[in-house]
Amino acid sequence: MSFEALHQLQFTDNSALAFVYCDHTTQGEQTPTNLIGSLVGQLTNRLPEDDPIVRELLDRQSTNKLLDLASGMDYLRRICRSGSFTAIRLGADGLDELLKKHRSEFLHALAPLSSIPNVQFLFFGRGHCGIQAEINKFLCKDASASVVYIEITGDLTVDDRRLFIQERIDKDKD
Repeated sequence: MSFEALHQLQFTDNSALAFVYCDHTTQGEQTPTNLIGSLVGQLTNRLPEDDPIVRELLDRQSTNKLLDLASGMDYLRRICRSGSFTAIRLGADGLDELLKKHRSEFLHALAPLSSIPNVQFLFFGRGHCGIQAEINKFLCKDASASVVYIEITGDLTVDDRRLFIQERIDKDKD
């Protein structure tokens, strides 16, 4: 899996990686709200307990108030702009496994983050379904957006994927 290869990459100590794995067997559960919520949860786990965003989320949790898509995106935007991380990599493996309506809504929700300089998007999937065009439509409107889409073909080992991912990330930085 591509996210296994990503976790093996050496990133700076102050960078963050938040990643979702999409699987066709759980398409109904993989809504944009749940995907964004997962990204928020992963990033807040890297923040100190006294961080205002963490405190807000804990307060929200204590009242059993669930995140909707708009509030999840608000928290994600605030985390990305907070300066807590020098780099934030947000991604999805198996993007082609999402229902089309969920994929479009998920990418659309992420679009405002594409103009934040320390945010990089990493997506993996098979080449069918017009995914590259969808990513471009939603996330590449800002010329400074950092978006990497890696089309997975064949049976690559985790080491092969790690090397390929590192190469693409380094190329995107240039």
